[in-house]
Amino acid sequence: MTVRTFCFWTHLGLGLATGTVGALMAGTAIVMALADSYVDWRDREARVVTAIANTTPRDLETLAAGVRDAHPDAAITRVGIERSPRRAIAFFHGDQKLTYANPYTGELTASDAVPLRRRLHKDVEQWHRFLGLNGSKRETGQAVASWMNVALVPLLLSGLVIWCPRRIRWRTVRGSATAINPRSGRSWHSTLGFWSSGLLLIMVVTAMTHSFPGVRELAYRINGGATGPAGPHDQIWAPKLPPVPRAPGAAALSLDALRDIADRDHPHWARLDLFPSPSTTANDHWPPARLLIAGSGSGPSFFPLVQQIDPFTGETLHVHDWANLSGGTRLLAWARWLHKGEAFGRPGQWIAAVACLIMLVLIATGWWLALRRFLPRTQI
Repeated sequence: MTVRTFCFWTHLGLGLATGTVGALMAGTAIVMALADSYVDWRDREARVVTAIANTTPRDLETLAAGVRDAHPDAAITRVGIERSPRRAIAFFHGDQKLTYANPYTGELTASDAVPLRRRLHKDVEQWHRFLGLNGSKRETGQAVASWMNVALVPLLLSGLVIWCPRRIRWRTVRGSATAINPRSGRSWHSTLGFWSSGLLLIMVVTAMTHSFPGVRELAYRINGGATGPAGPHDQIWAPKLPPVPRAPGAAALSLDALRDIADRDHPHWARLDLFPSPSTTANDHWPPARLLIAGSGSGPSFFPLVQQIDPFTGETLHVHDWANLSGGTRLLAWARWLHKGEAFGRPGQWIAAVACLIMLVLIATGWWLALRRFLPRTQI
């Protein structure tokens, strides 16, 4: 048995075994990859404003007062600000509610983007990672999806051997792997498989860090020999700090004061999210206020810097940034954002969606070729 023959039967068997689950995972991945672009496009009229010449944008507290007047029972939990002067200010409040405020006119526009984004991400992820199973069957669904994902590695590698021309020359590769015959399922399968296998392998391998603790331990072992994070602060996500004691009569910092801190400490931010401490709490201890900063210049652009500050004095309590992470945590962060395409922003998400669409075509054409091999053509 030749290598190509062995790879062919391995590829065929794994393709038949993983096709259904693979199609479900690829289809749900397309939805999640395009979700952010779709929601932003849907809210484009509210998000984009016209900058008025010789007009100073209103301060955040003035805009927030308008939001509070319109929604008196909902506390503002987050404020999203983009650097562009043509972007509205996003005020998140209450239970998954969002209101855009025009910084020049104060006009408010309500949006259902938060629950919609959650459905397109979290609800679809339930199918992507757990095959739609809940309760006691959730772990079973995750195990099946995880091992089916592992099977995609030899599936793609064996396919690459089959799809690769026998003589590796650029003229041969270009001629045999780019000319698609629209009427030939084999042509579509081999051509798309040959050129997309590298990208699909990256997405499949990085997914293993979500599924297997041993893979996460390996990421730390190859970056210093440890089996886990160096401490509670060596995590992808910023740690949760204990509440801050409130001095008698002390008032919480305003939204504009929080923005001033961000402008002072990170003047080159591209997007800023303010998480104020709740101003209506009667407790003597308040949670720290947080600044989530994208484009701060610290580490890759996809990794946000999180600065946690005293909500009364403005003192910095903790800064969670790329420079403070160990090599293993950095590797896991890259794996997480590469898997979803977010490591390269919206273009990366679109490329990931196209790769998953190609995966669906490969599954469909692969099943078609298998049916033609095993069934008489009169039965197809």
